[in-house]
Amino acid sequence: MTVAAIGKKKLMPATVFTGFFSNFFLSSVSSNQSASVTGQHNGRMYSNHYCNHPKFAFSDEGVSGLSLHGLVYFSPSYRYFSSAGSPTILKQARNPSMLAEELENALDEQRLEDAMQGYEHFKQLEGFPRKSLVSRLINVLAHSGDSKWLEKAYAVVLSIVNEKKQRQLFDQEALTQLCLRLASAQMPVPASTILRTMVDMEEYPSVNFWSTVVTHMVKTYNGACLASEIVIDMCYFFKDGRVDPRKRSNQPLLSMKPNTEAFNIALNGSLAFGMTRKAEELLELMTRVGVKADANSIALMAQIYESNGRREELKKLKRFIDEIPGMLDHHYQQYYNSLLTAHLKFGDLVAASELILDMLKRAKAARNSLVAAKSVLATISKGSKGYATPMEDGKEHNCSPMPFKAEKLQAQSLVEVSSHGELVSFENRILIPNHKAYAKLVKGYLDTNRINDLAEFLVKVHREEGPVSMENSISAQVIDACVAMDWLDQAHDIIDEMNAAEIPVGIGVYSSLLKAYCKAHRPMEVSTLLKEVRKAGLQLDGSCYDALIESRFANKDLYGAVGLFKEMREAKVSSFSNSCQSQINEVAKESKPILVARLLDEINDNQQVAVGTHDWNSVIHFFCKAHLMNDAQKAYKKMTALGYHPNTHTFHSLIHGYSTSGGMYQEITMLWADMRRRASAFPESGVNPLNFDQELLDTVLYNFVRGAYFARALEVISMMEQQKMFIDKFKYTQVYLKYHRNLYKNKGTRKAETEAQFSRREQVMAFKKWAGLD
Repeated sequence: MTVAAIGKKKLMPATVFTGFFSNFFLSSVSSNQSASVTGQHNGRMYSNHYCNHPKFAFSDEGVSGLSLHGLVYFSPSYRYFSSAGSPTILKQARNPSMLAEELENALDEQRLEDAMQGYEHFKQLEGFPRKSLVSRLINVLAHSGDSKWLEKAYAVVLSIVNEKKQRQLFDQEALTQLCLRLASAQMPVPASTILRTMVDMEEYPSVNFWSTVVTHMVKTYNGACLASEIVIDMCYFFKDGRVDPRKRSNQPLLSMKPNTEAFNIALNGSLAFGMTRKAEELLELMTRVGVKADANSIALMAQIYESNGRREELKKLKRFIDEIPGMLDHHYQQYYNSLLTAHLKFGDLVAASELILDMLKRAKAARNSLVAAKSVLATISKGSKGYATPMEDGKEHNCSPMPFKAEKLQAQSLVEVSSHGELVSFENRILIPNHKAYAKLVKGYLDTNRINDLAEFLVKVHREEGPVSMENSISAQVIDACVAMDWLDQAHDIIDEMNAAEIPVGIGVYSSLLKAYCKAHRPMEVSTLLKEVRKAGLQLDGSCYDALIESRFANKDLYGAVGLFKEMREAKVSSFSNSCQSQINEVAKESKPILVARLLDEINDNQQVAVGTHDWNSVIHFFCKAHLMNDAQKAYKKMTALGYHPNTHTFHSLIHGYSTSGGMYQEITMLWADMRRRASAFPESGVNPLNFDQELLDTVLYNFVRGAYFARALEVISMMEQQKMFIDKFKYTQVYLKYHRNLYKNKGTRKAETEAQFSRREQVMAFKKWAGLD
């Protein structure tokens, strides 16, 4: 009988054989020899090398001489391995319990290479090992700390996930350890995948655990992107009161609910890498989830709103900040810095001036009450009840749409929010505007030729300033800065306004302006200013007399020069030599006053966004947030018609508005065409090129996948990959499975497809291949 014929017969497992074959087999085993049996089944050749107690099934026919033709019966517990060469010799696998024991021994002895080989061997023979063994393997690989073995452990988890056996083989402790080790090793993609897998398995990680994972992830750009997405995923369960906290069955899920610390970590990471629009999305979720903000949150919110041009949101926060007396908490330095920056960005000089004056008033009050504060602290130290501030009384403050947690920042906080005091300084526990703030404001007034308003502001500043000499006052420094910039008429106008307000002007201010007039050869202004100096009863110094005398000589006014020299002698003022005077001038040039240096920086900085762009962005954002997309579109067209250039903030607001207003994905495709046109524009065409960033393209890609515009999605993916931008494939895989799982699953209708339908199918298949769903 042929092997093929044998293969068609029904075979029964047997360990006892009869006839010549049985005698031959048993004698071979007893004499430590081997029997080689070959066979064919379903077109495949098998052979075996037998020893000990094999399990076989043979037909009882077809044995001829020493040529044994039979069919081997493969039980699930056995596999056969063939070595190259002829004839083929296959070795029988060992008992599964022996394989498991060897795997355990390898893990005990930390032989990781042998452990992985044993795992793969067991998997090929018996499938996945038992749950305890898999968990132990993952734990041992994770605790090694080596990236190679962390990747191996992650691969083990993925293989089990792909087999849909998560619940049977995973232990939560093993997954948490692996996730934490991956995050600390700066492997954010595997860490985020395991964290999301745990949520899918309903093995809900506690907020303390996953916030620690996020803390490690936000140290890199890709990790910060994923961290914000993880927080968004977590918020999905809890926004708008979806989970009832009164039910005991919801307690495991509630342990995962994001808290203030988790939000602050994600917000800080997003800000660190410039993802301000993603951070603003987190702020909106923070309100919907019902998480209260703390002092760190306010500092982060201020930076986010200022970067995104949300000045009205910053104003709302001020109502809460104003409740804090004394301004003794440096966490609000960032808030005032952001609010002042926003006012200046929008060109609102009046609001900026009022904010600076308000800060000066608070600083003055804080200085005046220093003695009283020391008295209160002394009383508290003696055991009295003391007084509570709004940040210490444990009450909630709801002046803003976001609820606030009225407590000070804890020392053990995981978040350290850095305060960027570009415009506001924190000195002696008091917040005050610095020279850069004054420089920006002065430049704004001078650019708009509002000298009277500037002088009025300086008069108010002088009245609110602390004890300082006239020469070191802000008004004097502003005048000196104008003189240094050759804005002599503006400096003179400010002096006149100061005199009209009966604010004394120091001789140093007059001297600098007088010398500048002499250098500019403006004798009429020199004479006028001299009269003012003499009227004020001030005495010029030797350098001023030298400049005046040289000016008279240059204008061939000998009598005037002699008169000034006589006046100098009568006033007993010493004259400087020419060499000494030149040295003084050089020193003055090299050591400019701080305010002068800041003003020069502002003038040289030409990278400011047009004020009108900020205003139009604010209008468009308002319409988009209110879902008034027709008005938003009209505002966008008006903005471009007036010559203002939309930026990434403009398009992000429009896309978000279209997306949340009933899924207007077709309008987004039209907007995408305009964005691409602007991105490829040349400056010579009068259109500023649009620079795509990761946040904007990620938002566009999400909407295209959500709306099933896969051709456009592939365009965005190609652009992001060319620019080496991070793409969260896991997120888009989930979006596809949620909304388009059954798309083009029916293969029987392909013949009836049109060319357009065929093209669309190919685009879907290309996206699935990119996402790993094919």
